[in-house]
Amino acid sequence: MAKLQDLYDIEDKAAPQLCRQGMPIVGRALESPFFDPFVVPAQITVKELLASAKLRREDFLRLVRITELGGAPLAQAVWNKTIKEVEEGTMGGPFTAEAIQERYGPTYNLVPSFGLQQGVNEEGKPKFRSIDNHTAGYNNLPAERRQRIEMANIDYIVVMAEALHKYAGSEDM
Repeated sequence: MAKLQDLYDIEDKAAPQLCRQGMPIVGRALESPFFDPFVVPAQITVKELLASAKLRREDFLRLVRITELGGAPLAQAVWNKTIKEVEEGTMGGPFTAEAIQERYGPTYNLVPSFGLQQGVNEEGKPKFRSIDNHTAGYNNLPAERRQRIEMANIDYIVVMAEALHKYAGSEDM
């Protein structure tokens, strides 16, 4: 990314380091001089998120069981897609609740997913996508937002990612 920034004279020099070190997903948000101010305060505290985790996990698991009893084709398609991703190594698991608690502690947070039919595959059969609902999982609630990214800037991010992918390992870099 740093090479691309130099090559294309991109002003935001912080992005590569932030991608390497990670960025906070709860609490006070980072700010950039390149995006518009737009403060949206957190709706709950991180303490409230953690304190409610166990009860919310139980509620989510109850909802999953209800869906399973109904035998919803969409739920089955999402399950099949998830298992395929696990087998391909692009997703971890499956894990038992005990294994997750041992790894992350008693306040681990579940995020419910839902399925979305999105067009058809090469064989003309329905194609499904699993969407993680971080709002329902409360992950979005303790995160404040401080800026708005104009949609025109999304193109820049996509072009950077595409160029990075194209030139990764290239002698040109």
